[in-house]
Amino acid sequence: MAGDRRRPPRHAVLVAFNRTVPPEVLQQLAQDTDWRVRDKVAGRRDTPADVLGALAQDEHDAVASSVAGNPSAPDTALRALTEHHWDQVRDKAQQRLMSS
Repeated sequence: MAGDRRRPPRHAVLVAFNRTVPPEVLQQLAQDTDWRVRDKVAGRRDTPADVLGALAQDEHDAVASSVAGNPSAPDTALRALTEHHWDQVRDKAQQRLMSS
């Protein structure tokens, strides 16, 4: 049934949860059409800085929020997120910048 939230996750989501995924695969997953895949990549500490920088510009608020909360997010991505339209993302980014 279309739109059924109980459907099993796509393989890309499962791959994004795998702790042994190499950086090259994370880069590919960061471009996935499913925001849940991009969100998982954005929250991983082992995601390369350039990928986190790109995900900071993601159209989905949850992805941007995950980048803002990621301890590995580069300052350039966090500074960009201080201008985000959602206050939760802005606040997270500002807090992370002040603590770094």
